Amino acid sequence: MKQALSLIAFLIFTTSSHAQEDFPEAERKAIAAEVEAMMSAFNNGNAEILLEKTHPILHDLVGGKDAFEKGAIRGVKIMMETGIKIDSLKTELPNKLYKSGGNSVCFVPVSSVMTVGDKKIASTSFMIAAKNKEGEWKYLDGTFVKTNPEQLRTFFPELPKDIDIPEVNMEQLQ
Repeated sequence: MKQALSLIAFLIFTTSSHAQEDFPEAERKAIAAEVEAMMSAFNNGNAEILLEKTHPILHDLVGGKDAFEKGAIRGVKIMMETGIKIDSLKTELPNKLYKSGGNSVCFVPVSSVMTVGDKKIASTSFMIAAKNKEGEWKYLDGTFVKTNPEQLRTFFPELPKDIDIPEVNMEQLQ
């Protein structure tokens, strides 16, 4: 009996250690920091990091890379002209790393409070981070998953069925 318990404890320890090696805290922190940098730059009218770090899978949806870049720059301009501003932003560390074909995928929870005109809006959402075989992280806004969950499987068809997807919610504060 004692040997069986020792074996179970060993298996749990080695399984946990292996999971941590696959997704070390330093990498989780770097992903969250990169998401925060992207959103902060966008909030300040700079689309450059957004263009650099957005997952290329979006390019095909909007007619190619050039169309995406023009749309993102136009979006930043409209945001600045209309006075939409992120007042506070908090990114959390992603918890789990999932495999989907040649990609590693995780979800980065994001909470923010925005000013839109004379209204304050609280938002909880997430970014999808995907690392390709070359080891570079690219990002997608995960808000669409609430209204179109099938699209996530279109982007990453080999994601496990039992994934934990963060909440998406918006509410007016005033």
